[in-house]
Amino acid sequence: MLKLYLVPVEDVDFYWEQVSGFIDSALALAGGEATLADILLMIQQRELDLWIAWDNAELKCVAACTTMIQSYPRFKSCTIVHFGGTTIKAVDQLLPKIQQWAKQQGCKKIRVYGRKAWVKHLTNHGFNYRFTCVEAEI
Repeated sequence: MLKLYLVPVEDVDFYWEQVSGFIDSALALAGGEATLADILLMIQQRELDLWIAWDNAELKCVAACTTMIQSYPRFKSCTIVHFGGTTIKAVDQLLPKIQQWAKQQGCKKIRVYGRKAWVKHLTNHGFNYRFTCVEAEI
């Protein structure tokens, strides 16, 4: 059974060694927009929130993700920015908890930025494909 936690900022350093590899795997696909050090600083400055999935049977962290709340003129949105882990089951269990938390923060939407493979999995959780992002180095 997985336990899901929103890590308080003051506890991030304690968990960072265990979860940084998961975040780093997501960063490897992010086009160089940030380093692990950047992400840690953003969490410490409360620009991102860190979530972990803890496996009580194995006594270890099996997944981690970061979220960001963005305010728009008409609504707030929670975005899952980075996700990495050893099991897709963590996503299935993390999503409802993150959605509940986001709703408590006043968010009207939850978004996930990621690879195309996420679309199929996330549509099972009520997500709809909205747009494609393409980029070029200049």
